[in-house]
Amino acid sequence: SNFLFEVDNKRVRLAATDLEIGVKCYIDGKITSTGNIAIPAKKFGSIIKELTDKNDIEIKIDNKSGQIEILSGRSKFNLIGAAKEDFPALPEFNETKSIGFETGKFKEMVKRVRFGVSGEETRYQLTGIYFVIESGKFRLVATDGKRLACVTKDCPTESFSAKAIVSTKAINELLKVISVYPEEEQFKISITENQIGFKV
Repeated sequence: SNFLFEVDNKRVRLAATDLEIGVKCYIDGKITSTGNIAIPAKKFGSIIKELTDKNDIEIKIDNKSGQIEILSGRSKFNLIGAAKEDFPALPEFNETKSIGFETGKFKEMVKRVRFGVSGEETRYQLTGIYFVIESGKFRLVATDGKRLACVTKDCPTESFSAKAIVSTKAINELLKVISVYPEEEQFKISITENQIGFKV
């Protein structure tokens, strides 16, 4: 129910997870001091919706007391947060085991195979899309046990091979993120032993 708010000397880092999918993003801001705290996501979201775009938002945190103060124009809000240690650690993106791929090509590949994904939750291994990276090729495969869909594209790497089944939930969230980028925009895909990561 919380998201992690971290500030270092250069930027603000936000992180959230439901223990199945994790998301991290970075934003610029005027930083006066560093710190970190886990903020109640629902309450924070409700507050931000009430604020106008005309005014900057100032966020003050007190790590000792857990107090969070949100200021914007004449508005002032207070929340109680939790320690960073109470927030689940998210894995770092593995740059050495990643490929670059165009968002437009990826969306087209998903569109061509997603009809084959099984809707039966008891057959978990069939409820996602199988990602395969090998021999300079990037392949997506989906099947419900009766139908099989497969599409392959060239990818700019032959340095490593990797495979992973990715849930449709994760893919749908990824498609929402990359939909705001131009079709030719590159994003990265990294597959490790038990994790798959995307970086835009």
